[in-house]
Amino acid sequence: MPEEVTPPSTQQVADLPEWARTYISELRAEAASNRVKASEATTALTESNNKVAKLTEDLAGAKTATDTANTQVLRINAALKAGVPADKLIDAAKRLSGNTEQELEEDAKALVAMIGVSNEGNEPYVDPSQGRGGGSPAPNTNLSPGAAAFRRMVEGHYMQNG
Repeated sequence: MPEEVTPPSTQQVADLPEWARTYISELRAEAASNRVKASEATTALTESNNKVAKLTEDLAGAKTATDTANTQVLRINAALKAGVPADKLIDAAKRLSGNTEQELEEDAKALVAMIGVSNEGNEPYVDPSQGRGGGSPAPNTNLSPGAAAFRRMVEGHYMQNG
């Protein structure tokens, strides 16, 4: 059976030669420094692991949001291709089911056939504030005398320089 070794007491360390006491003191200081470094490293590792976990969670959320947005775009495109009118596009796209673009397009065609709506033959939407383009504006007969004179002046300038 091995003999149990007991660490030297303070009294016994004091009895050692100066070089031994210096060496023991240096070893104790080094050990204390290493314990502090180990504690700091453990703390840093824990913080890094927490950051990695948070970033992984954020990435999963971003992937989910991207997948959802891509699915919505596919549904809207399928509804557009099937001829769903613009005013019913979002509602129709929400009702489509399928996992692939082809499945969504087939479902959109079936939906259009079932509800009997189509965008075919409808005029494209025109923003009335932008006009329909081309042609001259309709004459405004409700102008004050000053506004009418100003209009004639501007029209005359454009006719000469136009």
